[in-house]
Amino acid sequence: NACIILINQTRQKIGLMYGDPTTTPGGKAPKYYAGQRIRLISSSIKRGSEKTRGKRQVESREIIAMLIKDKTGSNEGKEAVIHYDVLEHQVAQGEDLLAAGLRTKVIKQKGRNYLIGKKQFGSKADILELLNNPRKTRKLKSKILENALE
Repeated sequence: NACIILINQTRQKIGLMYGDPTTTPGGKAPKYYAGQRIRLISSSIKRGSEKTRGKRQVESREIIAMLIKDKTGSNEGKEAVIHYDVLEHQVAQGEDLLAAGLRTKVIKQKGRNYLIGKKQFGSKADILELLNNPRKTRKLKSKILENALE
């Protein structure tokens, strides 16, 4: 068994009035022979409050992954779209941890506040700041896994 990953950039066709205006410089062969094609699109950039050289630092980027073609399984005509944040050099896990924590009742929600044990967080942004830090979430991940397996 083998897996080959081809990374190709897309460009815009000039003067096209109808159809998809994107093209790839590698020709049509990778599109035809590929088992799966996934298009990654940078959706938005979230900037932090810290400034360097007069500009605010990039905190994270929201990336959209769209399944364009799938020969291996049936997507039944539906486009699979996944949104995720990329922090510095890692994928943000805060949203997933929050959803799993709420499902397994490790994290409790009362109104707009979130509770982890006896520690209370005032907003979703506060708890996501904690959950996106991998050093601080090791114990929480193990609790969520224990509760999920029960």
